[in-house]
Amino acid sequence: QGHGYAVYNLYHGQDDPTTSYLAQDWPLDFMRGDVVGEVGVIIPSEEMQIRLLDVIASDQYDALHQPEYSLLSNPADLRFQNCTEFLLDVVAAGAWLTDDRARIKINLDAYFPPTRVELGWWERLTAGWFDPRIRLDDQGNGPVNIASFSSISDFMLTFDLADESFEIQADPSD
Repeated sequence: QGHGYAVYNLYHGQDDPTTSYLAQDWPLDFMRGDVVGEVGVIIPSEEMQIRLLDVIASDQYDALHQPEYSLLSNPADLRFQNCTEFLLDVVAAGAWLTDDRARIKINLDAYFPPTRVELGWWERLTAGWFDPRIRLDDQGNGPVNIASFSSISDFMLTFDLADESFEIQADPSD
């Protein structure tokens, strides 16, 4: 046991990047993987903090994990998952007090405005050739919908599940 903050996350596999696993890190270990130079922080409301801790401490947490990984996973579909969608599913489980993944996806489809990624037909056709983590079978023919920091933050703030949201940016001179 250690004292301090823990980061709970989903990572894609090294040997097989189309599968994922759950891990617990220290914040420093989590931040080492950041290549963009910014980290989003959402401060859940007090009630949501309690609910999230309940989800994380239960079997429900592992049950929310879908090991089939896609970098551009659709948050309203059950087939794939990535780290931001897993976070969203944990938030949804706490918000709606359910571990029923099908119910969570139905609710997210109704209440969660996803981030849209515009991909042309050629990009859709060839993306998986260059990166096997990009699987689009769950996206349909319209825009590619994903969960992002911004869309999760907006969702949580809109439904009073969070008190505050901000981004920490690295100093470019470092």
